[in-house]
Amino acid sequence: MRIDRLLLTIVLFTLLSQQLVIAAADVNGLQALIDKAQPGGEVIVPKGVCNEPLKIEKPIKLRGADRDACVVDVVADQPAIRLAHGKGEVVLENLTVRWKRATSGCVTEEQGAIVAKDGAVRLHNVRVIASDSFARCPVGFTANGFADVKIDACEFEGFDFALHFAGGAKAVIADSVVANPGHCGITAGPESNVEVTRTIVTGSRYHGVRCTGGELNVHDNVIIANKNRGIYLGNKSATGTIHDNVIQGNGAGISAFGESEVKVHNNFIASSEAAGIDMRDSCRLNVAQNLLANNGRAMVLFPESGKNRNTVARNASAGNKTETEGFQSSPPDLQKVEGQVAEGEFAIAKARGFGLTDPAAIKPVWQRWTARRASAGATGASAAEKPSPTKSAD
Repeated sequence: MRIDRLLLTIVLFTLLSQQLVIAAADVNGLQALIDKAQPGGEVIVPKGVCNEPLKIEKPIKLRGADRDACVVDVVADQPAIRLAHGKGEVVLENLTVRWKRATSGCVTEEQGAIVAKDGAVRLHNVRVIASDSFARCPVGFTANGFADVKIDACEFEGFDFALHFAGGAKAVIADSVVANPGHCGITAGPESNVEVTRTIVTGSRYHGVRCTGGELNVHDNVIIANKNRGIYLGNKSATGTIHDNVIQGNGAGISAFGESEVKVHNNFIASSEAAGIDMRDSCRLNVAQNLLANNGRAMVLFPESGKNRNTVARNASAGNKTETEGFQSSPPDLQKVEGQVAEGEFAIAKARGFGLTDPAAIKPVWQRWTARRASAGATGASAAEKPSPTKSAD
């Protein structure tokens, strides 16, 4: 009797597994297979190019057999992949998504390569590529409502706004690359909560990471070679923390506007053409234990309200052209140190206790950056254009 029950269990499990996993013979008719899949099931995408927009309305996994060979390439005034499942989790894995708008006409549907609203979403080893200009490729990934998003080991290339979150969305972005956006790499919009860790953000024509009206927690990243700001806090006030990042070679390192209330500590901020950190006196930043090296100015205060509400504790300064600017009555405590910072080291012996808490922890991210830069150089592309900052709030 026990053997019979065991055999029945095995048969039922096998049948259930066969129903839950659907392997497409080719990419044609992929939407029909998605519609056929059971909640909690998996659709395996074969190698090839799918040109039809996809809509997922149930919690399933869409998994490619090979990331670079399994491509969703869509030209349409609707998303390449719309996630409308509402409840449960949708997983996208091992896929390349290319998208651009078909026309310039006004549309009511939100535009982006991948669009999510509500529900849990996970992207793993997904590459999202803008296939045309910023005007035709406005957004790479956007999430609104009560979406709970986890993005890891992904790449986003191009788009005016590469990743955008708002309206209650939560997101964790880890071990990823966001490169060459038009306006911003990662945006934490109103009522969003976004964490970014171990990620490279580079090549933006404006800002690397921006928080406007949301909460942003950024740590252990390389934010490099963005033309305007590495991290922009405003125009709507931001909250959160910024710590243990390499913020290097941007127009400005960190700029804060409005009443942004953010803790900025233990960062290595270097080679900014303008300021390493600049803030408006209406902000409520808490700035401490950063290492500011080789910037045009280490720290700048813009006196707009007449009362400085920021708290600036001790930070270290090395090789900045100007130490501070705009602090009239109480200049910040900058410990000036001598010494050079070797590429990839992010520390100065005489500045112990300042900068990265553990410089070794950022090394794997930096190695990914240098490998990317070397690869771009080998193909004749520029991995890091010289920044050209603007002073306007944008």
